[in-house]
Amino acid sequence: MLISLNWLRTLIDTDLDALAIADLLTNTGLEVEKFQRVDTIPGGLEGLVVGEVLTCVPHPNADRLRVTSVDIGTGEALQIVCGAPNVAAGQKVIVAPVGTTIYPTSGEPFEIGKAKIRGESSRGMICAEDEIGLGANHDGILILDGSAVVGSNAKDLFNIDTDYQFEIGLTPNRGDGASHLGAARDIFAVTGTPVTPPAVPSCEHPNPPSVKVQIDDLTGCPRYSGIVLTNVSVHESPDWLKSRLRSIGLKPINNVVDVTNFVLHELGQPIHAFDADKISDNKIIVRKSTEGERFTTLDEVERTLTGNELMIADPSRPLAIAGVFGGLHSGVTAKTTRLFIESAFFDMTTIRKSAKTQGLSTDASFRYERGCDPEITIYALQRVVGLLMEVAGAQIESGITDTYPTPLAKQPIQVDLNWLNTFCGTLISSEDAVRILERLDCEVTLEGNLITVYAPRYRSDVTRDVDIAEEILRIYGYNQVEIPSRMSFTPAVQQSRTMLDLERRIANYLTGQGFLEIMNNSQTRVEYAAENAVAMLNPLSQELAVMRTSLQPAVLDSIAHNLNRKNQHLKFFELGKTYGQREDRFFENNQLMLAATGSTHEGNWTTPTSTINYFHIKGWLEGMISSLGLPSKLVDKLCSIETVSKSELKQHGIKQEVITATVAMDALLSNWQKSTFTLEEVPVFPIVTRDLSLVMDKSVSFKEIDRRIQQVCGTLLRKITVFDVYVGDRISADKKAYACSIQLYNSKKTLTDDEVDAVINKVIRILQSDLGIELRTS
Repeated sequence: MLISLNWLRTLIDTDLDALAIADLLTNTGLEVEKFQRVDTIPGGLEGLVVGEVLTCVPHPNADRLRVTSVDIGTGEALQIVCGAPNVAAGQKVIVAPVGTTIYPTSGEPFEIGKAKIRGESSRGMICAEDEIGLGANHDGILILDGSAVVGSNAKDLFNIDTDYQFEIGLTPNRGDGASHLGAARDIFAVTGTPVTPPAVPSCEHPNPPSVKVQIDDLTGCPRYSGIVLTNVSVHESPDWLKSRLRSIGLKPINNVVDVTNFVLHELGQPIHAFDADKISDNKIIVRKSTEGERFTTLDEVERTLTGNELMIADPSRPLAIAGVFGGLHSGVTAKTTRLFIESAFFDMTTIRKSAKTQGLSTDASFRYERGCDPEITIYALQRVVGLLMEVAGAQIESGITDTYPTPLAKQPIQVDLNWLNTFCGTLISSEDAVRILERLDCEVTLEGNLITVYAPRYRSDVTRDVDIAEEILRIYGYNQVEIPSRMSFTPAVQQSRTMLDLERRIANYLTGQGFLEIMNNSQTRVEYAAENAVAMLNPLSQELAVMRTSLQPAVLDSIAHNLNRKNQHLKFFELGKTYGQREDRFFENNQLMLAATGSTHEGNWTTPTSTINYFHIKGWLEGMISSLGLPSKLVDKLCSIETVSKSELKQHGIKQEVITATVAMDALLSNWQKSTFTLEEVPVFPIVTRDLSLVMDKSVSFKEIDRRIQQVCGTLLRKITVFDVYVGDRISADKKAYACSIQLYNSKKTLTDDEVDAVINKVIRILQSDLGIELRTS
């Protein structure tokens, strides 16, 4: 959300500078994430000066160019090559000397440098109006009045309005801060400088309301106000109004739409303008949509309604999705002369459902979803009327209609001062507490140590004593709460080896192996999920409609995102939950996913690259399991490794091989918690190594070989390693060869050659008899 400093100062006459206001708003909960200077003319014409063309002669090497000498008041005339047809000696012009950055009306800013144009030196530029953001004309250079002073700043000749723009990261509970008025209220609460709301007309009229209002859903719409205006002329907005909207990044459209946007950002109250002549029977009905009902919004998209949307309708058809988006066939056009202006209070939950169901997010829905002020509808309506009278020649046709059958009551909140000071960790006097609350527009009574507070209706988030404490503390100042010299706490007894402990151990190991941790949304697209996916009742968007059943789709999206940005060698891991349902029961699983593509590392002249394959992934998993003090053979039980299919890669736009591994974290945690920590002596006797080259059918897996070697060697086996795999013309086409290294060790004595040979020979016999494996001799 954007706030303009100049606009803010029309509501509160503060002499605080931009930086001080940014700090103040941030400290009160309206966090200013960024603020920047903005000018009505981009760049503010900084560095541009008034010059006088002393001489102007044809360019010796170009028919359409002129070589000029220009006095800019430095005592030395500049030679500037100019292509404008209207340049002539004696003119006062705007000059951009070398080093000046200019901001053209279209295109990116650029810096003027020294140049040689067709053999002639040029030390600056004589400017046309479109070259410095003053307009769109490029027929020739901008010629100034003869009274302009040579060497003076060009910005002094134009009415340049300098402003500062604050970008506020609004939290969901601070709907009251979603406007310039909301920011002004917080400044008042801290400084005591009063807020001056804009003056408005009364809008009283002898004629009864021209448009009747019927509310069928009082839960969704507790209050609906409106007024009919006539004699409206729809045209371009005046400069001051366009400037205000541009100061917060809005594009002006026409005077009617611009006024509704202006009031929304000034007061925080969404306003909608209907063409009154398009409302049948002069009647507005606020109702729920009908399932399957069709409605075309202002963006010319025909939408199918679900029955959850709150609609503004007339007796014959829907006119708008209430609080979200207007309809195409009831909107304001250049031919509109009568307006019905809507200023309503809609339920935040109802509007959120409407917006999310249709995948829409607008300035209006943004505010209604966070809570608006039911007491401001009439004032906002009056503000709109006053502005439309000024900029559109509008006249009031009839009185205001205001349907508010059950006014929302304020609820008392009681706060004990002793509790307040204990909770806040500081001493806040009753006078300070009452003063702060009254500045926050609360009704306050004090009886002894008990404060009774009625929060304003626009603070729907303030309902408990802790909310009152937060309100007091954010205005009192968190920085005024001293850090105590002593703190007391009771340490909690935690179970050793929790899931968090396991995740940290794994994350540390994998990052040490060059992996990068990623985090993706736990909600995903329907097409990415299995049939047992848990559907969201109120999804953030249609693309995030179900809970993920696998980590893999989002991980592949992350890989695709990086590959598209020329990061070709990737090793990612993600720790997270997957979700599902069986019959009427829901379940969650903790998972770890590894995904790798490309090479193990960036290649260089000293280290050749190696394409990541199945064995790399398995090696990293075995190392990870071993780092937990568990046997590496658990990889086969707890992990699944796969090369992603070409069809799935194509779905994500990936054109190179990706290998993934999924680890069942719940089962891994169970094994880790059951494992015991044991110390092992450093080997004192020699470790004996024997290498075997084994030839086998391609169908034989290493897992089968490993299991039989372990059975034969028993406790003597220390390690088995495959250090080479061969498939080629030196063995049969249906065969493969493994080069294995077997390490044997006896912790109590030195193994003799005879003992080692006996074990190895037995291994060979078992492999031959069980798996048909032969020793390779060449």
